[in-house]
Amino acid sequence: MELALSKACHRAAVRLLTLPHTHPLHRITKDARRRPPNKHLGSVDHAIATLNIRNVKMETITPTTDEPLQQPRFKTEILASRELSIEREAKDPAGYRVYSDGSGLEDRIGAAAVIYKKGVSQQLGHLKAYLGPPTMHNTYEAEVVDGILATRLIQTTPGTDFKRISLYIDNQLMIRTSSTNPKAAPGQHLVKAFIQEADNTRSKLMIRWISSHSDIDTQIAIPPSENVF
Repeated sequence: MELALSKACHRAAVRLLTLPHTHPLHRITKDARRRPPNKHLGSVDHAIATLNIRNVKMETITPTTDEPLQQPRFKTEILASRELSIEREAKDPAGYRVYSDGSGLEDRIGAAAVIYKKGVSQQLGHLKAYLGPPTMHNTYEAEVVDGILATRLIQTTPGTDFKRISLYIDNQLMIRTSSTNPKAAPGQHLVKAFIQEADNTRSKLMIRWISSHSDIDTQIAIPPSENVF
C-alpha cells in the first residue's frame, strides 16, 4: 500500500510539473515548488515534496509531429570501419567539404565547423559557438550544434548552390538520428533544427561519418586567438 501511494503521488507530481503555462494550476504548482510552506502543506505541496526536485531545471520535450514517412533531402553515409571512413574522405570527389566537431575542453563545451573547396588548401570560412559549462551541456549537444553551424556555413558560402558537398561528422548517433524522424528525447529541438537547416541548403548534401582523432590531412583549424573553447 505504501508503494502504491508513493507511485500515485509521483504520477500526480509529474502531471503538475508538466502542465502548460495556460493551465490554472501552473502558477500554483510553480509557487509550491519555489516557496513551499513550512507547515499546513496542501495536496499540491505534498505531491511536489514527494519528488524532492524543487531546484532542478526541467526541459520540455514536445511530441514528434512530423510525417513519419517523410525523408530528408540530404543523404547520409556510415561506413563499417574507421579505416574505410578515412580512405573514403581521401578519395571524396565532392566540390566542397565541411568538417565539424563538438567537444569539451577545460570545463567548457563548444562547437566549430570549417568549409573547404576542392583543390584549395585555405579554408573558405568557419563558425564556432560556446555552449557553456559541462554542468549545463554535454558533448552530444555540441555535436548537434556543430552540425547546425556547418549547414549555415554551406548556406552562406558563395558558389555552393547545387554543388556536391560532403559534411563530415564523427558522431554516428547524430547521423542516424538526423536520417529518421527524431523521437521525443532530450536535445530533440537541436536535432530538429539541424535537420531543417540541412534540408534548407541548396546543395547536394551528403553527411558522412569520419573517424575522430585520426590523421586526416584537413583538420578543423581555428586560429588560437579566436578559439573559444
